[in-house]
Amino acid sequence: MVIVMLLILLIRETILLFGKINENTKLTKENLQLHKQMDYQHISYEKTAHSLTSIKQVIHDTNKQLVYVRTCIQNNEIQESIHHINSMLGQIHQPSPKLSTGNLVIDSLIGNALNIACEHKIAMKYDIHIHAEAIDIDRFDLCTVIGNVLDNALNAAARVPKKEDRFIQLLIFTTDTSLFIQVTNSRNNYSTIVQHNFKENPAFHGFGLTNIQSVTEKYGGHLVTNAQNNEFETIIVLPFLNILSAARPNLTEVERQ
Repeated sequence: MVIVMLLILLIRETILLFGKINENTKLTKENLQLHKQMDYQHISYEKTAHSLTSIKQVIHDTNKQLVYVRTCIQNNEIQESIHHINSMLGQIHQPSPKLSTGNLVIDSLIGNALNIACEHKIAMKYDIHIHAEAIDIDRFDLCTVIGNVLDNALNAAARVPKKEDRFIQLLIFTTDTSLFIQVTNSRNNYSTIVQHNFKENPAFHGFGLTNIQSVTEKYGGHLVTNAQNNEFETIIVLPFLNILSAARPNLTEVERQ
């Protein structure tokens, strides 16, 4: 009888021990994923900062050009000033993948995606209609969503064997209450629903949709994915923070973050 009791206690302690080990393993994985995501967001913010620096450089160079034009006018060299202004207009009207929606996160990440798509022969089209000032979404969260959804689409499209079949279609617009994002991309028939992140960030394999889902849950939004034949569609709806605050008066600053 004593031996049976000891065996029962031993089995109980073993089960409890395995439970603690599993819990510690789960926490370790979650902590690792969080650190990797923070590293990824750091890269996204660097891209945003680089975009802002480029804009400042354009403004700085434009100022120099205007100083020269002003000098030409002051010296009554009208033809030279007209010629120089025409040259400036020619530079401005040159095709450029850079966006100017008013939201730096959207502009920098989509601009970077356009460059990658061009490099990998992916036909990427976008349709953006936003009220930039109305987007009340934390920049970190916005980077997470847009960065991951674009990386997933680029990776899947780049894996399509025929270059003429590679495409990405992006739609972003705002309503009075939310930000809507829809991405449709080509993919191989054998691609899994959880698309991998672009090869330049292999450490984030498999985290893409998981991280997007975490943000949508935080904002009380929606994430819908649909895989059909050679296409994969991702739809994301993110309500604005001010709308959440109005709907939940007791929303604390901690919850907002």
